[in-house]
Amino acid sequence: RECKPCFYQTKLKPYISFSALNYDSSAFNRFNYIGETGINFSTLFYSNFLNKDIIFIPEISLFKRWTKYNPDSLIQFDDFEEKYDGNFISTDLRWDINSETGFNGNVEIENVYDFTRNKFENLFLRYEIGKGEFKIEGENEWDIEKNIYKFGVNSFSWEKEKYKFSIGTKVDNDAEITGLETWWEQS
Repeated sequence: RECKPCFYQTKLKPYISFSALNYDSSAFNRFNYIGETGINFSTLFYSNFLNKDIIFIPEISLFKRWTKYNPDSLIQFDDFEEKYDGNFISTDLRWDINSETGFNGNVEIENVYDFTRNKFENLFLRYEIGKGEFKIEGENEWDIEKNIYKFGVNSFSWEKEKYKFSIGTKVDNDAEITGLETWWEQS
């Protein structure tokens, strides 16, 4: 079968971000701020092959980060808060596939390198693959320095109209959680 010509789109975006976090408790009564300046380069490649729209998006960011408090001195709620001051490069690769038959999916791999400490941050793998009402989805994290699987949620879902049922595994080595997770949603 014929592969339609690919097209691509390239973007170069400088950015500045600033966030303020108030830790209001007796143990952590602190006001923290996190700032970043950087430049992001991304390109998008598109092709239609065997009646499937395939989109590939590689992305690279160079950024400098500063924070008032080191992450070790506060409770962390997400990966954004876990980085120290320093200079970084981030790589992100994403593939999206959509077909006329209803098979859809995406896979994303992301990693950050810390130039200041000369080390890799954690590696992330996120995916979602489905057809019709059924879907397999997951979010996984590996600590490259310690060579361990750190976190993972991988599930099988059924979704129809306003109902969704999911069942899957959950692993969180930091919190020492391993088990089967299931939930039911009704919108």
